[in-house]
Amino acid sequence: MYPAESRSKLLKTQEGLAKKLSSRTHFAPGEVRSLLNMHNRITQLGILDRARFREVIYACFDLLEDLMLDRVFSAFDKNNDGLIDAVEWVEGCSIIIRGTPEELIDFSYFVYNINGDGCIDREEVFQYLRKTVMKVPDVMPQEELEDSVKDLVELCMRKLDKDRDGQVTFKDYEKACLMDPLLVQSLGPCIPTTRSLAAFLACFADNYRSYTPTWGDVWAKNLNRFLRNSNGPIHNHNHAPHEMMDVITTSQSSADEFDEGIIAMAGASDLTH
Repeated sequence: MYPAESRSKLLKTQEGLAKKLSSRTHFAPGEVRSLLNMHNRITQLGILDRARFREVIYACFDLLEDLMLDRVFSAFDKNNDGLIDAVEWVEGCSIIIRGTPEELIDFSYFVYNINGDGCIDREEVFQYLRKTVMKVPDVMPQEELEDSVKDLVELCMRKLDKDRDGQVTFKDYEKACLMDPLLVQSLGPCIPTTRSLAAFLACFADNYRSYTPTWGDVWAKNLNRFLRNSNGPIHNHNHAPHEMMDVITTSQSSADEFDEGIIAMAGASDLTH
């Protein structure tokens, strides 16, 4: 495929890039090399533009919605040149596969903020939830579906808009998601399912279960830190360790009403991946 000399230079360049990317992502050098090779094979068939990226993400990570795929592309495309280069590919995969809670919150907020103005308004919430609910038009009459969407928008805004100003700022969103990780995908799936993550990692990683779960120890630790550093009423209550676990348990279940409403409209499989 390559002349011997060119291939030698390419391998040296790739090795150096793999080490650099490993130091600033959640991948080991060998895993980075595998992802770089994957990107190289993809781009040998054509540039990784928006259309190709959508195909790849759909095939690898089970993300389906057109709007969501476009926003995920924009999240990967850091330099806004309309192409996903090798560095953007590895760094983007690092976030959606093994991102910290902070990284996943930042990623999903960017995806949901359709117009990029730095806050999520009611109209953006409506657009996402409407797409989710309208996937199942035979559940109830059209007018009732529209009313259900409006009800879900109100419920979602109550969950996310902490200061009740009609705008979900990043601070609002971060606070809500740290208290209840299920809200990270409250407006629709923008992070791959655990099944697709495991399948993708099995192609090149020693441990195909080494992805960030939606809820786990890492989220609980971040919640503890958030509560310690918060100036809000929860912090002022000075919870004892056993009380802290009660707070975590309560926050984990606090989205039940919201989740059940979504699931009833759109089907459990769309939102429980």
